[in-house]
Amino acid sequence: MRRTERALVYGLLAVLLGLNLVPLLDRVPLASAVAAPALDDPDLGPAPALLLKGDKGDLRLTNRKGRLAWGKDPSAQAYSVAFVNVGQVMRQLQSSDTFREEAETLANALQEKDADYRRRLDELTKQLDTLDRESDEFKRLYDEGGSLYKEFMEWGGQAVAQRDRLEATHIEKAYRQLIEAVEVVADRLDVDVVYRFIATSDPFQSQNVEGAVTEVRLRTVLRYPEGLDMTPEVLRELNLKDE
Repeated sequence: MRRTERALVYGLLAVLLGLNLVPLLDRVPLASAVAAPALDDPDLGPAPALLLKGDKGDLRLTNRKGRLAWGKDPSAQAYSVAFVNVGQVMRQLQSSDTFREEAETLANALQEKDADYRRRLDELTKQLDTLDRESDEFKRLYDEGGSLYKEFMEWGGQAVAQRDRLEATHIEKAYRQLIEAVEVVADRLDVDVVYRFIATSDPFQSQNVEGAVTEVRLRTVLRYPEGLDMTPEVLRELNLKDE
């Protein structure tokens, strides 16, 4: 091939090669791309675990049912915590219409029985006042009055115990209602552990030293974020007022 022919062929090849490279350059990036998270994305991961180095060994953090865990034992994980003012809820539950009606029914029955004993004792006393203290009738009525008074005292002890049993039953029923509401609210708010507490801002109700000391002892939580107080949600669950 002559020199002029070779020059012409090489020139045409160079033109064709240049035309073919143009579309390729449009599709291939000039620099390699690097994937990076957006600056406004706060998430890091996903990852199966996070290994933290330390002087006393490594700490492996994992997600156990939505809780941060650092071991297999149930105690080796983080739990969400909240507080409930038990006294505030229980006072309203115990003053409910149902409990009040039961207490009034028992009180009325006991008062009626008490009045009957007192009436009978009063009648015997009046009869004794009209009799000769040395007469057989006086001795008979006196013994009858003594037996009746003893019966009255024994019944009085039973009446007190009956009132105490009813109050104890009401306390337990109110407590069960409280626990049921706490379970519902805790599940809704995804709370694991709920402690009973008295708000530090609540005024003391005691009027003596012993009672005041007791109130201090019962206030086991001295400082806490207000957001951990679950009492308002529990009161709403029970349809009670947030006093």
